Formats: sequence, structure tokens, C-alpha cells
Amino acid sequence: MTAFREKFSTGYIDPTDSGPQLTTAQSARIVSILSAGTFFGALLAAPLGDKLGRRLSLMIAVGIFSFGVLLQTIAVQIPMLMSGRYDRRSPQPSKHRS
Repeated sequence: MTAFREKFSTGYIDPTDSGPQLTTAQSARIVSILSAGTFFGALLAAPLGDKLGRRLSLMIAVGIFSFGVLLQTIAVQIPMLMSGRYDRRSPQPSKHRS
């Protein structure tokens, strides 16, 4: 965790250990952006699954998920980390069959 704190700190110093840290607001944004991505991914899941079929929609979802993981892995600043977390939304195919 020390490497993460040093890499992504924006200058805030944690008073408990005098080390670099994210502010509470920054931490909350990073955590909550995944929920936003999941929400929008869920909205797309049923129409995508109905239109393209389960198999293709799952392959698209895995591609989106993998791209988000890649962004998070290579992130060097908070905005890139947040975009990777948002992009991890993976629409799940609809279980509804016509």
C-alpha cells in the first residue's frame, strides 16, 4: 500500500503516520466510480443481450472489462485510474429468452 500512496498522493499528508495519502474525497471518488460504471453497464445489458445474443454480448463485456483492468494496471495518475474503474463496467447478458 505504501507504493500506491506514494504514486497517487496529491500532496496530502496523513496526520496519523505523516506519510503521503489520498484525501477522503479522492478515495471516495475512486471507489464510487466503479458503482457508476456498473450502473450504466447494467442499463446496457438487457438491450445488448437481446439484440446481439448472449455469446457476443459476453465477449463484448469481457473486452470492456479487460480494457478497464488494463487502464487500472498502467495508471500513473488518479484520472487514469478512475477511467479504468469506470470502464470495468461489464454488461451482463439478459437471461430473458424470446
